Amino acid sequence: MEERKAPKYTIETVWGRVLLMSYNSMPKVAEALERNIKRKALLSAKGRSDTLRLASEMLTLIARKDALVLARKITNEALENMNANLAYILVEKYVKGRKLMDIGRERKLTPTEMFRCYLKALSEFSKELRKNSYYDYWFDEKFKGEEYIKNIKEQLIKTVN
Repeated sequence: MEERKAPKYTIETVWGRVLLMSYNSMPKVAEALERNIKRKALLSAKGRSDTLRLASEMLTLIARKDALVLARKITNEALENMNANLAYILVEKYVKGRKLMDIGRERKLTPTEMFRCYLKALSEFSKELRKNSYYDYWFDEKFKGEEYIKNIKEQLIKTVN
């Protein structure tokens, strides 16, 4: 009897999954960065630290926050532009935190069919990103300084390999 292999995630869907996995936490991380920026601005105004160093740190934090806001915007655009049924699966899983099995039961799909739909949704989401000229190298360059997203990507790459 032939052994069936479970479908693997592809490397092409890694950035899509990174954006989806970090979607809910992005506002919280951005708020934390904003608080840190305000704290550094107060320190600078009080003259308690090196102003140039604080200004440089603030600019770095602002760039990180802007990158997170942009990532959320890109995610929203891609979800809006893709097939509604497939987008529903991704929203339910990543935004609402539901399990694939529950989504599959709701849609009256077998676990295998649900997982195939999920992989198709991830693939279409990644295609939407590429259609809008968001390629892997662009994400690598844009988010190279963002530790939060970098950690998620590293964990995903371990699961893909």
